[in-house]
Amino acid sequence: MNERKRGASGNRVPPFLKILLPRAWFRWLVLSFVSLVSLGCKSQPEVLVQNYMILDDFSGPRSTLGTAWEGFSDRVMGGLSDLKSGIVSQEDMHYLALSGHVSTRNNGGFIQVRLKVGSDVAPFRASRFLGVRIIARGSGTGYFLHARTAGMVLPWKYYAAPIPLSTTWTSIDIPWSAFEPGDFGSMGPFRPNRLKSLAIVAAKGDFDALIEVREIGFY
Repeated sequence: MNERKRGASGNRVPPFLKILLPRAWFRWLVLSFVSLVSLGCKSQPEVLVQNYMILDDFSGPRSTLGTAWEGFSDRVMGGLSDLKSGIVSQEDMHYLALSGHVSTRNNGGFIQVRLKVGSDVAPFRASRFLGVRIIARGSGTGYFLHARTAGMVLPWKYYAAPIPLSTTWTSIDIPWSAFEPGDFGSMGPFRPNRLKSLAIVAAKGDFDALIEVREIGFY
């Protein structure tokens, strides 16, 4: 008789569980629903979102950031290279042309056009992009993309990445990993989140240079 009473009392649900069980069941239902929705989302194909910013298409005198390209050569340091640069308009096409003779005489060896994209106080945070994309054409080798970051004061400090050119208009992606310290070294690793300027350069040899850029941006 006593055993039967103990068995009956053991199956009885305590009062505090009567309050908690409905909440527990509700939480279980909510979590189950969220899990099913998550599984359904994961089974859907991923949608790739294009993340591209045009820096300049040369349809006007200034870039999308409101800055203008500036040309200069090794003559600022006593070199003998000749530079010609400017925006060319042909029918519906506009492009930036950099040409001239690159000479290594008298410790020279470069011509370039440079665009400011930020400053030491307010650098351009390009780390949200994978690198630089240019649509360009030209011939030969000796063409580079130079990047300078905040904190670089000395003019010979920069990071450089080669531009592989074709004689026809070609879209060229240059990832941040391709940028390496310049000939005279740079201040630490390259940090695209501290970008201050970009330059299109012909350098490292004695040759007649010609590179034309129809568009440049971040991809």
